[in-house]
Amino acid sequence: MNNVGFRQIASLGALALALGLSAGSAQACSIDAWTTSSGSPLAGGPLEGALGSATRNVPRYMGLCGLQAAAGGNSYVAVDHGQAETTYRARFYFYASSTAPATVMQSYSDVGASTAVITVTYDPSGSISATVPGSTIAPITGIVANRWYGVEVTRIVGQPAVLAVRGGGGGGVGGSPSQARQSIPLVNATSTGTGNATGNGVRVTRLGAVGPTTGTIAVDEFEASRGSSAIGFRLRADANTSGGVDAGDISAVAREAVSPGSFLGAADCNESGGVDAGDIGCTARIAVGL
Repeated sequence: MNNVGFRQIASLGALALALGLSAGSAQACSIDAWTTSSGSPLAGGPLEGALGSATRNVPRYMGLCGLQAAAGGNSYVAVDHGQAETTYRARFYFYASSTAPATVMQSYSDVGASTAVITVTYDPSGSISATVPGSTIAPITGIVANRWYGVEVTRIVGQPAVLAVRGGGGGGVGGSPSQARQSIPLVNATSTGTGNATGNGVRVTRLGAVGPTTGTIAVDEFEASRGSSAIGFRLRADANTSGGVDAGDISAVAREAVSPGSFLGAADCNESGGVDAGDIGCTARIAVGL
């Protein structure tokens, strides 16, 4: 249906929206492919200021660009899918850096609708939750601040809603491989709701800080589908987008650490918001099966 990311992508099905590099040599990040925005969210990446710099300090999960909601919230992008979809799957990544509970995604049945049919919320006390009218979903816990997490929510009218979360790093933190894996938990959980989703389909989705919060939230890699199977998550540490993790990715992550923007894959192996020496060690451990 729609794939609206922060990188250039190939067309998917009948309609695809790509958000990434604009034309020309400047390679500026942009939100032009989204239908609308609110609160001046900022698209950026490593080619426009390294992580920690004063200019376009925007983490990205993969590709060259990510999106950061403005501090204080009420800052997001929105896509109008054109019709209400009774089967709706949305997958995105977000960087858990806000210091107050924040709604990071919200979907509506129509333009101008005031009642959400999907709400995804991050709580800095350590959880991600989804609210879907008619279907009660238990929150997923174990969420650590300042890490990337992939979130996929499925809402099919007349069926239980599903929330899946994957991320948090789980490696590249120093010490032995076993100690590194224990120090930052890798979340890989699915929560299926009780009761069936009610109401109309999904037409509009907002992504970012959809409402007030404290601190900032970065998002990336949004994709929506009306398909019969889950969208799934990106392959962590596949920096060169080969479909696997091997010695080539170790080299790619090393190059990305010293020259940001060298590779389009998921080089941030420990999902910390930047690529550095820790990601080289994390990628090496995955490559050899540790």
